[in-house]
Amino acid sequence: RTFEKEAVKKLVKFALEKIAEDFGRDGEGKKPFHDLSHTIEIIKDSIRAFDLYQKQYPDKVENSDKLLVILAGAFHDVVQRNNPMEKPGKNEDDSAEMLIDKIKSDELTNRLFNLVQIANLIKMFKATKFDFVNHRQNLTRKDITQSGDVLERVVALADLMALGDFDRQHWRGNRLFWELNAGKY
Repeated sequence: RTFEKEAVKKLVKFALEKIAEDFGRDGEGKKPFHDLSHTIEIIKDSIRAFDLYQKQYPDKVENSDKLLVILAGAFHDVVQRNNPMEKPGKNEDDSAEMLIDKIKSDELTNRLFNLVQIANLIKMFKATKFDFVNHRQNLTRKDITQSGDVLERVVALADLMALGDFDRQHWRGNRLFWELNAGKY
């Protein structure tokens, strides 16, 4: 169990450093919304959401799933080279691919994560894709029948939690607007 935590810590550290370098922090960088501050928020909100969902669905998730949620939160926006309005979901797909490649490139992490966990990680990334046409996130199924269904909802909720939180919405929402409309005003 300690090894799992250390492996996740190492992967999260990589993601946080990459995001800070590539996109900045505190709204000061190439991506005023999808920056280090957003990623740290998502990790914290993912943990809060996981704890709530775990109480509601104790038979569907285990404590060890929290590490997957933290990992998905850290990596969910690590790639931001595509315009989300033109290619919805491409950044999330590329971010998932980067995490999976990172896991597979290390012999220890490759053995640490099984196929079900990898599939659940991918589901969590896909759940952060925003369907601009229907104004919703993409969940794989309507009902919760397995652990992956809970986990994808945890990360989907965490990804938008700041926009629905009055204390954080104003400055996070403004940053998202400026990021999506860069160069238009």
